[in-house]
Amino acid sequence: MTHEVLFYQQLPTAMALPPMQRHEQLLHLHYEALQCYLAALRCITSTRAQTVIFPETDQRTVAQIIGHIVAWDRFALLSAGDILAGVQHPRMITDLSGYIDHDGTTLTFATIDTFNGYHIQKYQLWPWHTLQDLAEIALARFIPCLTIHSCSRLAD
Repeated sequence: MTHEVLFYQQLPTAMALPPMQRHEQLLHLHYEALQCYLAALRCITSTRAQTVIFPETDQRTVAQIIGHIVAWDRFALLSAGDILAGVQHPRMITDLSGYIDHDGTTLTFATIDTFNGYHIQKYQLWPWHTLQDLAEIALARFIPCLTIHSCSRLAD
């Protein structure tokens, strides 16, 4: 049975739990999904990264899809920082302003499609090993956020 099947089998059970246990179970499922993603990411070769998986419906390469995921992970980290700092209108949650790119440039996007399009173009020419490293770094920063947001930690 695949991890995806297990995830979707466990999700309804998690959603039926009382709030504190539901929160903990969803964090656990998210953590497990990220671990599976990280393991898969490490197996992608530079040749595989340049392939298009679904040529009939999506012309993006594996590398462009990973770049897309990295961008959203980075934006989620920025948003989590805003939320933890008590920002009333955290970025990414209320709009697409305040994205800080790798070079420190702050960007604002009108729509999700413009955000996605920007990152598809940006990562299209990056060497796979550079993008792969960036994805691992983003995950290394993202995964500890799951522990920070556990109910027991938030209750302290």
